[in-house]
Amino acid sequence: MDWLTRGWDQAHYVSAAVGAAAALALVLLGWSELAVVGAPLVSVGARWAFWQIPPPGRSRAPGTPSDGLSRLAQLAVAVLIFTLAVALVAVPFR
Repeated sequence: MDWLTRGWDQAHYVSAAVGAAAALALVLLGWSELAVVGAPLVSVGARWAFWQIPPPGRSRAPGTPSDGLSRLAQLAVAVLIFTLAVALVAVPFR
């Protein structure tokens, strides 16, 4: 559990919120299978995009950090757990 919660910054939380919103929308629309794949991908894509955008006043982006793959996996697992929980709760209402 320590690996899953370690090192979260503002961009990580924003990316997780984007993935959670995608998961919630897809599950409510009845596409739980697509949500399980799509929500983590949207979240990871958003986080990766944060690394590619240069901060204000700079012309170069910082790029992917050395532990980038681990951080993306951490985010994907967190969003996947949320997506599966939402899909499980939504099953009786179909």
